[in-house]
Amino acid sequence: MAFINRKTTKNILKLITTQVIIIIAVICYIVFYHHKPLNISVSEYNKTLNLSKNHNLSIKWNNHPRGVIVTLIGSTNTSVVRVINMIHSVKQFHSVKENFHYPFLIFHDQGLTLSKRQYILSCTNYTNRKINILFILLDYQTNAQISPNSTQRPSIGYRLMCRFWSYDVFYHPAIHNQQYDYLMRMDDDSYFLDKTKLDLFEYIHKQKLDYIYRSLYTDTCQALFSI
Repeated sequence: MAFINRKTTKNILKLITTQVIIIIAVICYIVFYHHKPLNISVSEYNKTLNLSKNHNLSIKWNNHPRGVIVTLIGSTNTSVVRVINMIHSVKQFHSVKENFHYPFLIFHDQGLTLSKRQYILSCTNYTNRKINILFILLDYQTNAQISPNSTQRPSIGYRLMCRFWSYDVFYHPAIHNQQYDYLMRMDDDSYFLDKTKLDLFEYIHKQKLDYIYRSLYTDTCQALFSI
């Protein structure tokens, strides 16, 4: 049987309440506005967000490790809601000093319209605790094809996603040119549920670690008494 203390329960309820409010807002937004993909070139797309070719972010690190939080999302409304919730959980529960926030890089395809990107920004930067968020367009076009004799089910899109996280992301100009020390991968449905009580980037830096990962454990023991 798992026990959750009152403080953790309060934090979880707070996060759930925030998620419900955001979901309601997104539903209203979808009902009253119709989104269409932007039929523009990459250069025109960059101009709409005032991006430089090197995807530079002006960050005052204040002796913090050069860490960045990276996610790869789809262009669906579900992905938009999830990434907003994920960013809020990081702001709420990742313990950092001096009111400092590590930047976010959101990689996406061309289907993530300008209005959806603006909506993500408006839902995550509506307080004085501003965070740097950079949207980066990915070109998933490839000549590779799945062999008809392949017994594996994953689609070409899923395989390209795996390639991105295992290789491409580390050599993308947005990562390489900024010379980040550490990269934290967060999927759009990844969340912090309680205070980390430490800066994870500072922890890995002080411990001189190269890689850390999350481990999920399920207690299979039966309860001592029925509920």
